[in-house]
Amino acid sequence: MPDVVAPRATARTAAARSSSGAGRPRQPGAVLAGRRATAVPPAAAPVHANPSIADARPVALPIAAVAAAQPMVPREFGGGPTIDRLWQAAAQLPPGGTLLGVSSADGGVGRSTLVAALGGVLASATAGLVLAVDATCRSWGGLTERVHDGDRTVWDAVVALAAANGQPHPASHADADTVLGCTRSSPTGLRALVAEPSRTAARRPPVLRETTTAVERLRPLFAATLLDLPVADVRPAWEYLAGVNVPILVARAGVDSIRHTQHLLTQLRAAGLDRIADRTVVAVVATAPSPPSDARALCRQTAGRVGALVQVPYDPHLARAEPIDLRRTRRATRRALLELAAACLARRPTTTGAAMEAATTANQAAPPESQRRPS
Repeated sequence: MPDVVAPRATARTAAARSSSGAGRPRQPGAVLAGRRATAVPPAAAPVHANPSIADARPVALPIAAVAAAQPMVPREFGGGPTIDRLWQAAAQLPPGGTLLGVSSADGGVGRSTLVAALGGVLASATAGLVLAVDATCRSWGGLTERVHDGDRTVWDAVVALAAANGQPHPASHADADTVLGCTRSSPTGLRALVAEPSRTAARRPPVLRETTTAVERLRPLFAATLLDLPVADVRPAWEYLAGVNVPILVARAGVDSIRHTQHLLTQLRAAGLDRIADRTVVAVVATAPSPPSDARALCRQTAGRVGALVQVPYDPHLARAEPIDLRRTRRATRRALLELAAACLARRPTTTGAAMEAATTANQAAPPESQRRPS
């Protein structure tokens, strides 16, 4: 396989420049330095007829240039089989084809931090756009601290899409630039729809159904989409894990958090959702330099019950509430994030289908008792 060196300018860069009100565009020098990478050519992106986003069905926005170039492997990532496998898999991601749902058994485990860090790796690896969405239904969210400042939120995207679809929200024209204008960016090029901080008559955090419905209509713009879901102690959260391509559970590197994750996996299996547990990728994030030895033993035990388990070591940069720049993370952290991204893409189904749409429909019709905790 010949070496491929591709320019960094891609459709993601062009879209970021064309968006208005999208927060800060990628700053000069913020792109990670590249090296030669052995990679397969990206799969050809389908050419769409540029339908309006106002169509009632999920739309495929113009993305023919997404696979125009394969990004170089950042020099900071080093080399080896893991990164080559990741870059090859990322090069073949079809537009709208990968949806990752990130949840946890507890709060405060670093879920939003992991979403931003993992999204940054995928944004570096793929020539297409990568989106992270705060779907926690809260008026605060850790994802907000992990990207550049801006004044647009997930509520703006939900309103724009609903208005274009004839829903009773303020009128707004929702084309591709409008949608991208609602996002903020990270130093690695990840686009993010962050939490809405207001709770007024005019603005509020969207409920989970509103957010996931909007995401289904946004997905054709993006090679990969990550949902920062609520804690999986209510039925809608873990039901949506059944509809994503790759379910991810985040645990803190402590005995209690890992055991709670094990209990959640047991409850999923008891509820007949073995398929979710078998496909789940567990990320165990260290929040202190030296996790307890009991936690490491529990990690080994849990690894045999899920699709994959990756331990992310403690990193001072990830511990600070600031935009995540992968160049500022430690080498061991970057290696773990690369392993996590590769594990996720390796477990991506070859066919996407309409699983998320089916889950959205099921939850729209769900009775009130479906809000109860798993039993």
